[in-house]
Amino acid sequence: MKDFFSFSLLKLIIPVIFLLIFLSLFIAASMENSLYNKFACKYADISLKNQEAVETGNEELFNKAQEERVLIDEELRQEIGERKYIFMYYIAMNRYIAKVNPLYPVDCGLVPENNLCSFYFSEDSYNCAKVLISTNYGLGNLINDKIPSYRGINYSLLLLNLAIFLILGYIISCILSLIYRKIKLRKDNKNKK
Repeated sequence: MKDFFSFSLLKLIIPVIFLLIFLSLFIAASMENSLYNKFACKYADISLKNQEAVETGNEELFNKAQEERVLIDEELRQEIGERKYIFMYYIAMNRYIAKVNPLYPVDCGLVPENNLCSFYFSEDSYNCAKVLISTNYGLGNLINDKIPSYRGINYSLLLLNLAIFLILGYIISCILSLIYRKIKLRKDNKNKK
C-alpha cells in the first residue's frame, strides 16, 4: 500500500490516453468551428435576402438567394464529407463529457443548458447564427432568448479540467496497479501451496 502513488511508466498510460482524448476534442472543436466561422454568416446573409425578397415580393432576389444557397450547401457538404466522423466524435464526446464532468466547458452549440459552456467559434459567427435562427424560423426573440449569451473559450477552466483528467487518470492507474498486484500476490501464494 505504501507504493500506491509511487511513480512508474505504466501508471502514465491512462493519463496519456485521457490527454489524447482531451487534445483530440480540442482539435475536433477547432475543425468544426472553423467550418462554422466560414459558413454561419454566409447562411445568415442568404436568410436576410430571402426574408427581404418575401417581404417585398422580389422574385428575382429570392431566386438569386436560392442559387447562392445551393452553391453554399454544396460547398458545405463537401467540407463536411471530409470531416464527418470527426464531427460525430466531437458531438458525442461533448454530450458524454457534459454528463460525466459538469465542470468541463462543453460547446454551447451542443449543450446550451450547461452553465459553464463556451462557444468555440467567433462572436461574429455567434451573431450570424442568431440572425440565421431568427430569420429562418420566423420565431425571432422566442428562440434567441433561449440561446446563451456569447462566452468565448475559458482557457483556465480547460486547463483545470486537463489537470483533473490527468490526476484522475493517474489515480485510476494506481488503483488498477494495486488490484493487479493483489491478484498476482494471491496467485503466487496459491502456487506456493
